[in-house]
Amino acid sequence: MSVYAVVEKGTVINLVVWDGESDWAPESGRAISADGTVDIGWKYDGGKFSAPDSSEAEKPE
Repeated sequence: MSVYAVVEKGTVINLVVWDGESDWAPESGRAISADGTVDIGWKYDGGKFSAPDSSEAEKPE
């Protein structure tokens, strides 16, 4: 089992543990092997993941 990032429009929207082979697919976006090195809100440019800039982080209301 591995960690996969569900990416939609270049942003990680969820993390799942999946064997990469069984019949599963995210409801939206696509699953990309992430090796547990990412978190929700990180960016994916089609080749690598990167943490969001601190200026992009949501601020509490």
